[in-house]
Order: sequence, then structure tokens, then C-alpha cells
Amino acid sequence: MVPDDWELTETEDGVELRAAQNPIGLLEITALVRDDRDFVDEDVQEFAQEQFQTEVPMVPIQCGDFSGFGTAFESESDDWSVFMVYRGRQFLFATYHCALEAEAEDEQVDAILATLKAEDAE
Repeated sequence: MVPDDWELTETEDGVELRAAQNPIGLLEITALVRDDRDFVDEDVQEFAQEQFQTEVPMVPIQCGDFSGFGTAFESESDDWSVFMVYRGRQFLFATYHCALEAEAEDEQVDAILATLKAEDAE
């Protein structure tokens, strides 16, 4: 669910969400659906290794119908939160980033991610 004061834009790879007025950061969500088998924790950990090219501290997380792992870090100019979650054959890769000096929209991002529903969920 997208809060009334946020806007969603579809992209080639997924969706982008940001506050409609005075956006601070950007939440991007990309989905992948497997044909052959369900995702497992090891798949997510392998994906994280490929993305970050180094070991990063990962914590178990729940985002709506999905579970997996998350991490947070700082780059030279941004604060980043990364969410890698799955349910069955569906995998979601979500990132939220904002400028280092900005007050992150963590509560809003968590609320949006808490509403994620798997396609097979009613």
C-alpha cells in the first residue's frame, strides 16, 4: 500500500516510491519470480554477497508476507537501507536511500514494506 502522501512510479525493473511533497529519500523495489523452485535463505545470502562484493552484517527481517534479511550502511553521500526478502518463488529487493544529513523516513518506509503481499496471499 502506498500512503496518500507518497507517490508510486513504475519503472522498467519495478517501482519507485517517494513522498509526494518535499521528498527526502527514494524507496525502490524490484521483484523476481523463479520458475524452478522456492527461494531459501542461502539464495538471499548469495545474492547479498554478489551485490556488495564483501560480507555485510545482515539481520533477519519481516516485510508483510515476506521474510529475509536486511542491512544498513553509509556511502560517501547517502544513508542506505537494504531489504532482501522472499516468499516461495517470489523475491523482492528493496533499497531506501537519502542524503547523509537528511532525517530518514524510516517509519514511513517500514509501514510501506509491512503491507507487502505475496501474489498467492489473499
